[in-house]
Amino acid sequence: MGDFKYRLPALFDIINTQPIPMKKYPVDSEAMTSVGYDADAKILEIQFKTGGAIRQFYNVPATVFDDMMAAASQGEFFNTEINGKYSEKRIDDLSI
Repeated sequence: MGDFKYRLPALFDIINTQPIPMKKYPVDSEAMTSVGYDADAKILEIQFKTGGAIRQFYNVPATVFDDMMAAASQGEFFNTEINGKYSEKRIDDLSI
């Protein structure tokens, strides 16, 4: 039980501070420019065309990322399988 109280803030800090650098893949989508995934942290990151907004989605299984990348339409997949189903946060772009 003592370990739990020390691990929880560390997870909280990861989610609420700077994004984890990850490889981003360009997508052919009307709504998105790129998609990234960190398998260790289970974070899906999507950059949208509108305003360049970047959003991270937390606790996303690798199969969801794989299915999204294989989908005929990443935008449709996002709307039906991701949006509103995972915790999320809008972040700033920290790419180099």
